Amino acid sequence: MLYINEQRIGGHLGKDAEIRPNPKTDRGWFVILRVATTKRWKDANGAKREATTWHDVELYTTSESYRDYLRDRAVKGALVYVVGETIHDEFVGADGHNRQRTLVRCESLQIISAPPEREDSRPAPAAAATPLRPQAAPTPAPAPSPYAQLGPAPRDMDFGS
Repeated sequence: MLYINEQRIGGHLGKDAEIRPNPKTDRGWFVILRVATTKRWKDANGAKREATTWHDVELYTTSESYRDYLRDRAVKGALVYVVGETIHDEFVGADGHNRQRTLVRCESLQIISAPPEREDSRPAPAAAATPLRPQAAPTPAPAPSPYAQLGPAPRDMDFGS
């Protein structure tokens, strides 16, 4: 049996990344991202409509340079692409009541672009951006077909149908 639990989200950050130290160890940081995806359409009357869905995304890193990169680049308005697993979490809130939340545990994060007003004002990060999961090398273009020189098939050719 095949089981798949994966979300792919492309959207804009609603606020700067929230970075918290790991409370259980002296190592690592949890990074919380708030990603908005917006659907736009026209209703039956031709009026423009829009609906925004907010996604809570959590990732964990032990890399100080990656943490610093996220602090500098994962800012409100940045366009991001996230791949991760859906997690349903239960916890006891500050008021003592049981709470539930749904979040995406990030496996891969790409910051596509910074918001235009911040792109030039932020210094370049010291370390190059690296996704959590290494990306595959680009696939080389396929070799041309030996049949390409023959050109398109004649339209009146009978293929036995």
